Amino acid sequence: MEENISEQVEEIINDENKVEKEESLEDKIEKLEAEINEWKKEYAIKLADFENYKKRKDKEFSEYKKYACESLIVKQVESIDVLSMATQSARSNHDMDALLEGLEMLKNGMITYLKEEGLEEIIAENEKYDPYSHQAVSTVSNEDMENDVIVSVLQKGYKLKGKVIRPAMVVINKK
Repeated sequence: MEENISEQVEEIINDENKVEKEESLEDKIEKLEAEINEWKKEYAIKLADFENYKKRKDKEFSEYKKYACESLIVKQVESIDVLSMATQSARSNHDMDALLEGLEMLKNGMITYLKEEGLEEIIAENEKYDPYSHQAVSTVSNEDMENDVIVSVLQKGYKLKGKVIRPAMVVINKK
């Protein structure tokens, strides 16, 4: 009988340990679930913040694009003013020299502004042909010149901050 009581006591102790372990596991599960919920909340907040950031940056970029060419437009308006003054002067004085002078001023002003913005002319005449900077539209044969040397430039080429935006149209020597 004593053995029976001892087994029953052990069984009761084991049952109590199981209950304690189950309660301990349930506590851990509750803590982990609370932690997961906290992470989910933080994630939702961070996601919303990021979406708002993207919208703000898109709006800023849109505004930037909207007015990006403003300085170019202002310079063009100045060029229109110079051209208007030259044509008006030529009409009133019947003076073609005034018109030519105004056109020259306009051209020089535009060249100055474009150079300030990073435009550079591609030097081509008497240079070695470069397919990245030159577009050969014709060839000539001249024994006195080296092969693939540019004989003449039909249209100037330009680079903007080092990038070719229009290749020079050239005539090259082919032996």
